[in-house]
Amino acid sequence: EEATVVTTFTRTVYLEYFKSLFVGENYKEQKAEILNDSILVFSIYDSLQFSVDATAPIVVKLPLSGYILKVDLLHFHLLYKEELEAYHCSILGYYLFNPVDPGSRREQRKIARARVNNFYNSSMHFCRSLYHRQLAGNGYVFENACPPRKESAYSKDYRFDIKAEYSTDSYGNEQLVLTHSSCNNFLITYHENARKRPVDLTYLNTERSTFHYSNLSFLADTVRILKSGRIPENTLIFGGSIGKKRIAYMLPEDYIPSMQ
Repeated sequence: EEATVVTTFTRTVYLEYFKSLFVGENYKEQKAEILNDSILVFSIYDSLQFSVDATAPIVVKLPLSGYILKVDLLHFHLLYKEELEAYHCSILGYYLFNPVDPGSRREQRKIARARVNNFYNSSMHFCRSLYHRQLAGNGYVFENACPPRKESAYSKDYRFDIKAEYSTDSYGNEQLVLTHSSCNNFLITYHENARKRPVDLTYLNTERSTFHYSNLSFLADTVRILKSGRIPENTLIFGGSIGKKRIAYMLPEDYIPSMQ
């Protein structure tokens, strides 16, 4: 019978594409490695849209941050979203971090520094800063990316239209609930010093070394952020520098940056 060829790409091509989206664009620089990629099953919709299922937990080796990560993948979809006018990669799963014995004090310090570097300017760092209303103190400038409502040349009506209220979910977790009425696109500028640590922008004349730019989009009218920085429904999309920090940079939910 007749057949339709939806793509001429091989499994190797899709596997590499999956790794760059799932583990991170620079996963090779991070020396991150999926140890059991044979369990991945691809469903191809067209050349650039596909889903991935896993027949067992995905095991990811993260040597720089000292973890073996097991991911129970619930879904992975790369689909074109009309409302975003772009491709959207949606990943949902359960993550189990198993620390690796560093073997020496020197290696232990290297791993601690790597974890701190992974944490700063990550989605976890941003969401924790947002939860505690300490964005400026942690180096962030958060701006509306939508055009002003008023067309006057003298108007700078860039109001967020975001309401933030604290509450407790059905499991007893403290959460910050964000609701918005119009704009759902935002720009994030992160300021760090020469030591790659956040600059406290609440002080005047603070020395700023480097800027990193990200963008943020709401996928729902209501977004919940837990105290740990987790987004339960996966309702925020980060792009730019934060968006590049994927599995290779992930840390346990209870991670607290050390002073090393």
